[in-house]
Amino acid sequence: MTPPAASTPPPGEAPRDPREEEVLDRLRAVVDPELGDTIVDLGMVRAVTGEGGNVIVDVALTIASCP
Repeated sequence: MTPPAASTPPPGEAPRDPREEEVLDRLRAVVDPELGDTIVDLGMVRAVTGEGGNVIVDVALTIASCP
């Protein structure tokens, strides 16, 4: 299996790691039930970092009291 091709980042943004792209692609299946769009497309995924076998995803919730 070949790793996904890294997309060209917008001007001013650093290139993304191919593993980050894979995580973002998988998170596109997560739909915000109130807004009806993916959490990636809504800009709710603030950061994806990896260390060893762990992945940390920083997600901004729509409201402070969101469970």
